[in-house]
Amino acid sequence: MIAILSIIEKADLKLYRRVLSCIPFLLLGAGAIIIFFTLMEGYDRKMYWDGDHAMFLLDMFHASKLEQTVGIASRFGWAHPGPINYYLLLPWYYFSGGGEQILMAATFAYNIFF
Repeated sequence: MIAILSIIEKADLKLYRRVLSCIPFLLLGAGAIIIFFTLMEGYDRKMYWDGDHAMFLLDMFHASKLEQTVGIASRFGWAHPGPINYYLLLPWYYFSGGGEQILMAATFAYNIFF
């Protein structure tokens, strides 16, 4: 009887450790989901695109026409991923009807998963 109880206690301890090891990942996932939907919802105020953000939006427009040949930093001669960033975000851009707010949420999701 004592041997059976010790086996059950060891099994419970393993399960307890397994559950505890999952908690940080669950918290990070919940935080990422909250941030994603907050970005999808957008700001209360009107967003004005200027500077680099305006260039990003113009580049997304050109990518939607399949005319974008340089990436975010490749226009300066750097070896960044090139226009693939724009083409990966393109489905999100089409889904939103060319909206700006979803690009922030899509960029966040892109950075989380890649």
